[in-house]
Amino acid sequence: MNKIEHENFLIWDKETMLERFLGDEHLAKEILTYFLEDLPLRIEGLKKSLNAKDMASAALHAHSVRGAAANMGADILQHLAKEMEVACNNNDVDNLNRNIKSLEEAAQDFLKEISMHEN
Repeated sequence: MNKIEHENFLIWDKETMLERFLGDEHLAKEILTYFLEDLPLRIEGLKKSLNAKDMASAALHAHSVRGAAANMGADILQHLAKEMEVACNNNDVDNLNRNIKSLEEAAQDFLKEISMHEN
């Protein structure tokens, strides 16, 4: 996904996240905290699966990141994870190698965005 395509998505759509949790800010914060702890582990699992050429496992990690990112309103991260999942399912190694760095950068951007909104 290039920067032009990123313009259609938000790093973090906090309002959408809160809507998904029916406006319960306490619950949203708890789940967001878990997501922030789990995200690096999921990305590391994805990278290990890719290095092992285990596309089925890599697709599961990408799918997990995708779903969790959707719940958190992490639009860019969600869309990159979707691209990674599709690439895994299609055994598109070139696309995977290009996009893993973008996925990691999107995760870092999300973490920065969250830290700017902490109370």
